[in-house]
Amino acid sequence: MYIFCKTDIGKKRELNEDYVLVFKSPNYSLMIVADGMGATMEERLQVKLLQLQ
Repeated sequence: MYIFCKTDIGKKRELNEDYVLVFKSPNYSLMIVADGMGATMEERLQVKLLQLQ
């Protein structure tokens, strides 16, 4: 199976906040997609902290 991911910044944003995670094993594939729709400074900090883990 091939997995292809593409996001688009849209017309109103200067920063693309979409995230795609793909986990593959011989038995399964798991895709997690988060649509970035803007956020407060606190919410952005939470996302950055999660990315560091």
